[in-house]
Amino acid sequence: MYFDLLGKYSPEWPKYWNKKDEMLPYTMSHLIPNTKWKKENLEWFLASYWSPEKLRKTIQSAAELSGRKIKISFMSDRSVFVGRHMDTGLMSGKRIPVRYQVNRLFDYGFRGQIKHLELDMMYLKDVMPSNPEVWKRLFDYQIKWNRVIYILGALLNHKDEKIKRFIEEADIAHMSDDLKFLVWLFRNSDRFPVADFWSSVLGPQVAVVLRNIELSYTEAVGCGHSLMCGLEVVGGGILFVCFKGTILTLIIIHFVILSTCPEHVEGSGAPQESN
Repeated sequence: MYFDLLGKYSPEWPKYWNKKDEMLPYTMSHLIPNTKWKKENLEWFLASYWSPEKLRKTIQSAAELSGRKIKISFMSDRSVFVGRHMDTGLMSGKRIPVRYQVNRLFDYGFRGQIKHLELDMMYLKDVMPSNPEVWKRLFDYQIKWNRVIYILGALLNHKDEKIKRFIEEADIAHMSDDLKFLVWLFRNSDRFPVADFWSSVLGPQVAVVLRNIELSYTEAVGCGHSLMCGLEVVGGGILFVCFKGTILTLIIIHFVILSTCPEHVEGSGAPQESN
């Protein structure tokens, strides 16, 4: 079973970080061009924002209610700095179109501008003191993210001493490898028979390195646009998830049942959001 839920501590909506456990407004306005936005006409609906602790408690409660054993396989933060509302700024008052800029790095013929890829999370300073664990993660990610952008600028401006120092100071092995690979690509650009090395090779690789940093964090703190979780219902069966009076029935059919009972209709119920 997989959960893909809104993370409570995303930098997209700091105004929700210290809210009590309640349903809060969300909008899908990112699906329409911002040139067509009229703030008073945007559609909002209530949604639940999840911390890892809240999700674990809800899952455990569901397991006890259903008399089932569960095993959480993973819980991770997705789209920490590239959540959809980083671009809109509608839920933070601070528009940081970094999602757009990172996605454009994969576009053919697009030459990225370094200044639009740099991050500054100081607009979150008011919620830092009450959320130290979240801030520690965001600050650590920001440092690593900006290191990639900085070394990219050094490459483009042929500042070899800065490149050497940054690689040597990289504090995580995989980070150092990613930086070294960017340097290798840049210095071997003549090996790639493309019209525009930046847009065809270097730009996409920069986007991959930035995403690799996010994937390196194995423990969720709820700071992504999405809080993802995978779990196994041991032995299969029915798991009832109860939250604020709303019961969602999730039917899990174990593979063994499917393989030994061919007459059973194959499939499973999916989690459904409910207000």
